[in-house]
This record gives sequence, C-alpha cells and structure tokens, in this order.
Amino acid sequence: MKEKLKPEMTQVWSLKIWALWTLFPIISLLIVGGIVFWLSEGEPTRSSYWLLQQNGFVLLNNKLSVLPDWFWSNATLLGDALVLIPIISLIIPRWSKAFIAVLGTIPLAAFFSLLFKNLAQVPRPAAVLDLHSFNVIGRAISNHHSLPSGHSITIFAGVVAILAVLLPAPKNLNQWATVFFMLLFAAVICLSRVAVGAHWPLDIIFGMALGWIAGLSGAAVARRYSFNGHLSRRHCELLMISMLFWSGHLIYRAFLSPEHESILWLSALCGIISVVKLSKFRHQLSMSS
Repeated sequence: MKEKLKPEMTQVWSLKIWALWTLFPIISLLIVGGIVFWLSEGEPTRSSYWLLQQNGFVLLNNKLSVLPDWFWSNATLLGDALVLIPIISLIIPRWSKAFIAVLGTIPLAAFFSLLFKNLAQVPRPAAVLDLHSFNVIGRAISNHHSLPSGHSITIFAGVVAILAVLLPAPKNLNQWATVFFMLLFAAVICLSRVAVGAHWPLDIIFGMALGWIAGLSGAAVARRYSFNGHLSRRHCELLMISMLFWSGHLIYRAFLSPEHESILWLSALCGIISVVKLSKFRHQLSMSS
C-alpha cells in the first residue's frame, strides 16, 4: 500500500525554491549578528550580548505576562522534542514522508544546540538579573547556556520540515495561509521562552534560524533517502513500539509535573492514537499482501 504523494512532494527542487527557503535563516542570522556587533560598538562579548537586551527582555517578558502563566507554561513544552514528536506523529501514515522529515531534523538540530550553547556560554536572564524584575514561570534557570534557544530550534525544525515536504512552493491562498499560521504557531512557542523568563530575545531569533536550517536538512533527507511513500509492516511495528514507550514516558512525567499534566497527557494521547492508526494500517498491509 502506497502513501498518496502530492506532485510537489516528489518534484526536484529548483534553485529558486532553495533560495526562497533559505532566505529567512540567512536574513535572521545577519540581523542577530548585525545587532550584536553594532550595539556592542564592534567588540561583542558575552556581557555586552545580554546587557544590550536586558531592557527589551524585561519589557517583552512583562508584556507577555498578560496571558496566564498556565498558557505559557504549557505552550513552552511544545518546544520539547519529547512532547512535540508524539503530537506530530498524528500525520502518519497519511503523510509519513513528512514525519520522516521531522525525525531527520534531529541530528542537525541537536548538533546546533549543543555546539552553540557550549561555544557562546551566554548566561540566562535568571543568572544575571534580579528575579523580582521579571516574570519567571516554573523553575528559574540560571545556567550559562542561553544562546541559542533549544526550544526554538526544535519547534521551527519540526514545522519547517513538514512545510518543506508538503508545501515547498505554495500556489494558492489556502496554502499560503497554512504556511503563515503554522509559522505563527511556531513563533508563539518561541516567544514562550521569553515569557517564562528562560531566554533573551535574540536567543529566540538565532534558534528560529538554526531550526529552519535543520528543518530543511530533514526535508532533504526525507526527499532523498526515504522509502518513497511506502510504509512497510516493519516500519509500522517499529513506530508503534516507539510511540508506546514514548507515551508511557509522558504519562510518567505528567504524574511528576502536575502543572504540565494537560499538555503531557495530550501528547501521550496523540502517541496512543498514532499507535492505533498504525495498527490498522499494518492490518491493511497484511490483508493486501
């Protein structure tokens, strides 16, 4: 049984499409670098990086606090790959190629996060600011791994991977609207990192750009090396086992973190629904073989 692939999911990307998809991360990285270099008067340092953002961070953090803490507390968890991927798994087996693209983002996304966090060694807001000067939701994080935002990398990697596979070249208003609202959703998740007091604003932009690049890498992997839309029984079985363990882990976390239990239970439920869908799909494959 074959997955129904849209023509745009199998066509070779032109240079124009690649250029359009890489425009955002290039501009974002240039903006972040330019702002830091300019405001630090040509001598960027770790201290100048956060000092030039502290007023903007406090202002944005306070503005975002108009929404309740429970909203931001749960929204920010969607930047956690362990929570996000079971929710995204609902797209399989209908759009299994897009799901493979999401999984394909993991190596580069993890590499970017670990590399730049350890190279930059930028302190978190809670490490250098008075905790009474801004809103902290949950545990105050005070390490020196602020740049870039790992959650921003994760959510943008996942969303861009899906869009790059399913809608690489939007052609009508509905498709453009889908792209816009999915990116807007990802941006809100990124903003949650400022709302909870965990990251500086430029951490978010840098993370979004790196996540975008990782998303394109996942899409490239899925388009080049995936199983051409064919989901075999073995694939179904491996995914079912993975989602069952994944959902069990999320349920365990829900009992340990009552303040996050709604989003954790939702993610676990999505994983279980995916197992049921995959089980039915596997049965169809058995009947047709």
